[in-house]
Amino acid sequence: MALIQIDYLSSALSRIVTAHMYLPSDAQKEFTQGNPNYQRATKTLFLLHGFSGNSTDWVTGSNAMDLSRKYNLAIVMPSGENSFYINRKGTGNAYETFIVDELFGFVCSNFGLSKLKEDNYIGGLSMGGFGALRLGAKYNHQYGAVFGLSSAMIIDDISELTPEDVSNASVKMADYDYYRNTFGDLTQLKESDINPEYIIANKIAKGENLPPVFMACGTEDSLLENNRRYRDFLQKTNIDLAYHESEGIHDWCFWTAYLEPAIKWMISKSTKTEVESDTLLDAIPHGDMPGDKVEINATHLQKSKVVFEELMKILPSALKQSDHQKVVIAVCGGSGVGKSEIASLISHYLNEMNIGSYTLSGDNYPRRIPMYNDAERLSIFRNAGMKALASHETLTETVMETIRALQEKGEDANPAYCEQYPWFTAYLNGAAEGLKAYLGTPEEIDFDALSAILDQFKNGKSKIWLKRMGRTDSEMWYSKIDFSEKNVLIVEWTHGNSDYLTGVDIPILLNSTPEETLAHRKSRNRDGKTDSPFTMKVLELEQAMLKNQAHKAKIILSKNGEILSYEDYKGVMDERK
Repeated sequence: MALIQIDYLSSALSRIVTAHMYLPSDAQKEFTQGNPNYQRATKTLFLLHGFSGNSTDWVTGSNAMDLSRKYNLAIVMPSGENSFYINRKGTGNAYETFIVDELFGFVCSNFGLSKLKEDNYIGGLSMGGFGALRLGAKYNHQYGAVFGLSSAMIIDDISELTPEDVSNASVKMADYDYYRNTFGDLTQLKESDINPEYIIANKIAKGENLPPVFMACGTEDSLLENNRRYRDFLQKTNIDLAYHESEGIHDWCFWTAYLEPAIKWMISKSTKTEVESDTLLDAIPHGDMPGDKVEINATHLQKSKVVFEELMKILPSALKQSDHQKVVIAVCGGSGVGKSEIASLISHYLNEMNIGSYTLSGDNYPRRIPMYNDAERLSIFRNAGMKALASHETLTETVMETIRALQEKGEDANPAYCEQYPWFTAYLNGAAEGLKAYLGTPEEIDFDALSAILDQFKNGKSKIWLKRMGRTDSEMWYSKIDFSEKNVLIVEWTHGNSDYLTGVDIPILLNSTPEETLAHRKSRNRDGKTDSPFTMKVLELEQAMLKNQAHKAKIILSKNGEILSYEDYKGVMDERK
């Protein structure tokens, strides 16, 4: 259990700032053994102090350390001064940016914490309660749940306040100049994004989901009526709300009593979301391959989170470096690794963070529909094998009859016959070389068409025609897709890391063996004969292509869901030989 003091130069605040942080990464066995909270990744709570406080308030005033350890929860406690966690005018006053952008990115990147919405919460007391409720609503893509204790919901009290009114104001926290400098033009306050109610109304009008909210206030607290008004507003919006009142004033006795219930409630909400993920996954957009079978399960969820954590280390800078803030990601690998599912989940996570994303299936871009392409592959394989026998001068009538019989049984790619027929090795090697010259090349796939689409996207074209290829002659058409609000295009495809494809910024390789790929093809059974010797040969050659291209991948994920360096990947592949 560590208490860490963080001092770093903040661009938003133009000075060195201090935050404190509890990190339960080294919690003793007696706390972790049998504790279900340690069977998942560490979650993070950004915990905001009140007016006149600082980053040590929660350290000295509450049992936050014990709760951090009990719930496997990193607790980040920044100093927000008396800012109400709002971006104020003037250099060095961007407290909102400091909390939601700088500090969030800093702790996630430097301490290996998750950036996923369901793993991050924000809460606070008094002024910090206002800050948490407001920022949680405004950045609903970033926080999975929110809490406010004795929250200073004072917008109604100070809206249109004049210097003469201050002495009669219901909230006597500060003078007029403070309110004016902190909240801006008070006559426009209610219709601005300083007002949490205004933020929420706009989010709901856009059809966005808001995080669940936990509130508590003492019945003797001077802010009780403010909290009740905000409670009434939230209840009208159908936001998931847990509201509590009990005896208490505006002090640490009350806040400490409600800190654990708030934390426990927030974690239960995110856990419930994970448990209900099978239902929620129906709403996740899949790739655009007609008739493709996408079945997202718990393994895909786990792997996608691992990949997404790595992706978010490099995606922000890639977007900044792009002329039009457009980035292309390729999720590639054999068909047994869940490219479609993981690409869909990554796209979902990005959209949840308000980073517009679209998933494109590269399987729409072969030159022939699957039925004809499979036939072309087989024809090339067999012709190349026969040519190899002819060049070795081992082609006789007897050999041709034997080959023909094996072909009729679909066994002419089976290496088991090499022992029975001395000439079969030459046939098999020649056939494989012929097929290798076709698989994943421009002869088989229209790489130029797809590369042109990626180029149009990265150059900011708002609407692009995309090809759709089904499984029959009549299932081929084009759709015009609006990319005006999309920042990321995800190509999910075996050949997404190919040298023939240009325009990919971040290739992601999902590793698997041909046997694992075959098992997945059997489950989908799209085209029949999924376990034939010829299919195994195709998978073997595709695996070799993926291996040859792996050095370009920015992220490599093992079949077990672990991130691999390229050197680790080569070691794994060498072991399989």
